[in-house]
Amino acid sequence: MRVKKYVVDSMPSALQKIRVDLGDNAVILNTKEIRTGGFMGIFSKRQIEVVAAVPAEKEIPKIMPETRKEKPLNPPTVSPSLEAEVMKELKGMKEMLAGMMTADGDKERIPQPLIPWVQRLKEQEVDRQVIQFFIEQLMRTSPSLIQEEIEKSLLLHLKKLIAEGSLEEPTIDRSVNLVSFVGPTGVGKTTTIAKLASEQVLHHNRRVGLLTTDTYRIAAVEQLKTYANILNIPIETVFSPDALKKAIKNLQDCDLILMDTTGRNYQEQHFIEEIGKYLLEPLVQENYLVLSMTAKYSDITKIVDNFGSVPIDKIIMTKFDETSSYGSLVNLIYHYPYPLAYLTTGQNVPEDIVKVVPERLAKLMLGVAPHDHGSSPTP
Repeated sequence: MRVKKYVVDSMPSALQKIRVDLGDNAVILNTKEIRTGGFMGIFSKRQIEVVAAVPAEKEIPKIMPETRKEKPLNPPTVSPSLEAEVMKELKGMKEMLAGMMTADGDKERIPQPLIPWVQRLKEQEVDRQVIQFFIEQLMRTSPSLIQEEIEKSLLLHLKKLIAEGSLEEPTIDRSVNLVSFVGPTGVGKTTTIAKLASEQVLHHNRRVGLLTTDTYRIAAVEQLKTYANILNIPIETVFSPDALKKAIKNLQDCDLILMDTTGRNYQEQHFIEEIGKYLLEPLVQENYLVLSMTAKYSDITKIVDNFGSVPIDKIIMTKFDETSSYGSLVNLIYHYPYPLAYLTTGQNVPEDIVKVVPERLAKLMLGVAPHDHGSSPTP
């Protein structure tokens, strides 16, 4: 078997490395919080130590893109007795999980107390690997399988994963000069930009300029111009990547430029390449990928994967108020390294945009908090 130890900043980072190095059959044996660096305990950094293992004969070939691979670490030495014990536990765990997602196997394979929680995660459209991750954590942290402990433990693990994949303070840093927003049609990029522009002008006293390349939709241009007039801020319209430098120069007196891009079918790679030409300015820049909570996760993954050739820094999920299923958000956090910055909760400008509140979202997913689509996802 292979056993590896990782020291990482977040659990999603560890999961990505484990899948690259050990494959999808890997099992997390232990996690603990540690402190690294600093001087005599001062200014030390909080990190997570994760130990994972996989039977050698069951390793899966690495399929992650070459750019994401990292040099493997030398595995720690494992005594034969410990290896035998771990192998026995792994075998039992894998046999239990093997039929977890099959229609006929759930009740037979999963311990009875876990069945309603697994079903709840399925109803929330959480994918198989993420459910397996939570089941493994529950079997490790709540072996007694007492119902109250399961609920408490699952809520804790779900909250922790969401927190590690979200920005606690997502406000645009003052060092950033240009923020571009990309994403498919109909996700609400223009309205989202208006909300953030209002926040920066009204609450952070920044001189904001708007820039749009979405010349395919006249209504989108007019909508952004309306918001610019209300906020009394300048706006530039760009018809080609070559004209972008001039537009930015016209907005040089602004502290921050927010750029709206054309909404296209970004499941097609040539549209990705086209939008990428607008994201190469030599400014301190951030690129937000805007996605809808109401989209199918299979479509979302294809879009995110296609954007692998474009520098994406953060994700905004829109239409939180239009769904009661939040699995796509958790799946994104688990599978991808992009932090979640904001959720939008309606059409009202500027108020219907909020940061992620992990505990509230975890409770909504597990059905232990009421769905109130008329308010933001706050405690």
